Amino acid sequence: MSRRRRRQGACADAAARSPVAGFATLTFWCAGVLIIGGLTTPSIGQLITTTRIGGEAEEQKAEDGFSVRKEDAKFNDALEDFARYRDKKAWELAFRSLETLAEAKREGMVAAGDGFFVPSRQRVMQGLTSLPPDGREAFRLFYDARAKQLLARVENAAKGQAAAGGGPGSAPGAAAAAVDEVATLREIYDKYFITSVGDRAADRLADALFESGDFAAAAAAWGAVLKDFPDTALPKLRLHVKRGVALARAGQWEQFDESLRVVRTEFAGERVTIGGKEVVATEFLESLRTATPTTNPAAGTEGAPGPVALPRDDTPAWQIKLMDGPLQAKLEAALNDNGWGRFMNGLGTFVPPADTDGGRVYANWLGIVFAADVKTGKLLWRNRDFGQLGDKFQYFVNQMIDLDCYTLALAGERLLVTGVNLGRLQNYQEPVVLVSMNAADGKVNWSSNNGGLSGFSFVGKPVVAGDVIYAAARKRQGTALTLLAIGPAKGDLLWQLELGTAQAGQDYQGEPAVPNPVLVPHGTGAVYVLTNNGALLAVDTGARRVAWAFTYAPPPPASGRQMFWGGDDQEEPTPHMAAAAFARGSTLYLKEQAGDAVYAVDLTGPSKLWRRPVDRANSVRPDGDGGRLLSIGQDLGAIDAASRAMTWSASLPALAGRITPLVGDGRLLAFAPRGIYEIDLADGDTVRILRGADRESTGGDVHRAPGRLICVSNLAITAYPAADAPARADAK
Repeated sequence: MSRRRRRQGACADAAARSPVAGFATLTFWCAGVLIIGGLTTPSIGQLITTTRIGGEAEEQKAEDGFSVRKEDAKFNDALEDFARYRDKKAWELAFRSLETLAEAKREGMVAAGDGFFVPSRQRVMQGLTSLPPDGREAFRLFYDARAKQLLARVENAAKGQAAAGGGPGSAPGAAAAAVDEVATLREIYDKYFITSVGDRAADRLADALFESGDFAAAAAAWGAVLKDFPDTALPKLRLHVKRGVALARAGQWEQFDESLRVVRTEFAGERVTIGGKEVVATEFLESLRTATPTTNPAAGTEGAPGPVALPRDDTPAWQIKLMDGPLQAKLEAALNDNGWGRFMNGLGTFVPPADTDGGRVYANWLGIVFAADVKTGKLLWRNRDFGQLGDKFQYFVNQMIDLDCYTLALAGERLLVTGVNLGRLQNYQEPVVLVSMNAADGKVNWSSNNGGLSGFSFVGKPVVAGDVIYAAARKRQGTALTLLAIGPAKGDLLWQLELGTAQAGQDYQGEPAVPNPVLVPHGTGAVYVLTNNGALLAVDTGARRVAWAFTYAPPPPASGRQMFWGGDDQEEPTPHMAAAAFARGSTLYLKEQAGDAVYAVDLTGPSKLWRRPVDRANSVRPDGDGGRLLSIGQDLGAIDAASRAMTWSASLPALAGRITPLVGDGRLLAFAPRGIYEIDLADGDTVRILRGADRESTGGDVHRAPGRLICVSNLAITAYPAADAPARADAK
C-alpha cells in the first residue's frame, strides 16, 4: 500500500474517533488542499576571503529573504579602490581610500563571502591590518602625528582628573571627560590602529569597555593588539590575562580555552599581578574556567534528561480535558462555517505550548493560561474559564489568527506568555502582547500594553539570559524586526536594536505576515536570532549591535492568498514542524520552518561548516550524546553531525499537527495520533507503543517531571506515572 493510501486510511480512522480531531484530519489530509504558505568577534583572516563579486553572489542568492542594513555602493567602491592601490603599493591613494571609508557613517554591513555579512567598521579595520610591513611604515609617516596628538589629549585629561582628586563619574565634568576619552580612543582604534601608539590606545579603550560591561568588545580590542600589532611593547602575558577575564565574563568559552592554551604553552609558570596580588597566570585563568558554568541555563535543556521509557499501562495518573462536548461542538461549527478559514491556521490540531518546573505544569491554550499540580493534576489557577473560548473560536477562524503567536516561557518565579488578547480578537490587526505572570498564582506582573513596549507586536518566544528578557518584535503593520531587552521585574524597555527587514508574506487581508524568529542566548554576551526568513544574526548584547549575519535561501513566505486545490491524486499536505536553532559547543545548528536544509555554523569563525538537505516539513533537535541530530516530522531520523549521513529512519502514523518528542538516554518518546511511540535511538526501531488515555487527539508534545510523563495534545493534558526524573527535563 502506498504511503498516501496509508495516510488516507489513518484519516478515516481519525474521523471515526473524534468529531473535532476527525474534522481537522479531513481538513488537512483528505480535502486535497495544499497551502503554501559578548560575542565572538569574527576572525577577519578567515571570514573575509572573497572579492566583492563573490559577496554580491551571496547577496543575490538570499535577496528574497531577510534583509540586513547594507552599506551603499560608494562604500564598496572605496573598498575596491583601497585593495587595488594596496596591491600596487600606491600608498597615498590607498590611504585616501581608507580616509573615505573612515569618514563614512559605517552603520551598515558588507558582504564577506559564503553568505556572511560583517559590520563595515570591521572591514575598515581589516583594511588597516592587511597592509604589508612597508605599507604600515608608510601609514605611520602619514598619520603618527595625528594619532599621538589624540592619545596625548586623552592622557592629559586623565592626569587632570586625577590631580583634581576625582574619579569616573565623580562630577558632571568628569563624566563628560570620560565620554570624550572613550570616543577619542575609539577614533584612534578605528582610524589609526597600526600607528606607533595604536596598541596603547586599544589597551586603554579595552579597559574602558570592560569597566562599562562590554566584555566582548574589550576582549576583541585586546585580541587585536595580540594578533595584529606584532611590535607592541605592552606585556603580552598581561594582555592575554586581561583578555581571558573578558572572555570569561562574556561567556565565550571556546575562545577562552584557546587563549588559555596559548598561555600554558608560551608563559608556563610565569606570574602576573592581579588586584595587587601576584599569581601564576595559568592558575588564575584555570580558576575562572572552574568557577563559571560552561553551559547557559537559559538556553533550555535540550540534552538527554536520563533514561526514559513508557509507563506500564494506559491508566493515567490524571488528565485535564481542554474541551467538553459543548465546546467541541462550537469548535466544529466554527470550522464548518468558514470554508477558507478552516484550512488556514490549524485550530483543530493546535497543541498549547506548555512547560513544567517540576512541581507545576503550565500551559497557554489560545490565551487561557493555567497551572496544574504535577502530582495530582489539580488546577491551581487559570486566568479564564475554558468555556469562554466557545464564543471566540469563530474569531480565530475568521481573522485567521497565527496560532504560533501563543507562546509560554518559564523565567524563575515568573511566567512569560505571548498572544492576542482573547477579548480583542475581533479587532483589526490587534498586536501580539507579552505578559509577565506570577507562576505561583497567575497574577499579572506587567504587560506590554503599557509603557515603552506598547508600540510593539511580539513575534516568537521570548528568552531569558541572566537578568534580562530578550524578545523579538515589530511595529504594528511593519516588517522591520527589532530585538528588545526588557527588565524582568517591571517590564521596562532597557534597549532595542533594529535587526533588519523581514520578507513578509500576506494574510488573507493583505497585511504583512512576519515569520516567527527563534532566539538562542549563548554565554552572557550573545543572542543568536534565527529569523525563520533566510538569515541568522549574531547580536553582541554588550555592545548592542549585530556582530555578523549569515544569509541563505529562505523558505517560501506564508501567504493567506495562495491556495491550491488538487484532485484525488494530490499528495495531502504534511504539517510543518517548528523552526529550530541550538548551540553545541562552538557550533550552532539551524533549520527554519519549511526550510529545505539544516545548516551547521562555526561560531568562532564565523563560517559555514556544512549544509544538508532535509524534508521541508521536518525540524531538528540534538540527540542526547551530542554527536547526532534528530530529524523530527512525519519520518523520524538520525543524522551524524560529522558525516551528515542519515544513520536510520522511521515512519510515524500520518500526522495532522506538530509534535515535540522527548529525548532521553537511548530512547525517544513521540506522541503521534495513534499513541506514544518509544523509539530506540540506536537503530530507529519501535520498542513499544502506548495507546494511552488520549486516543482521539492528533498527538502533540511530551514533557517530563519527577514521577510523571506529561503528554500535551489538542484535546487534553495527560500525566502518566513514571520513574523520577530531574525537575527540568522536558522537551523544548
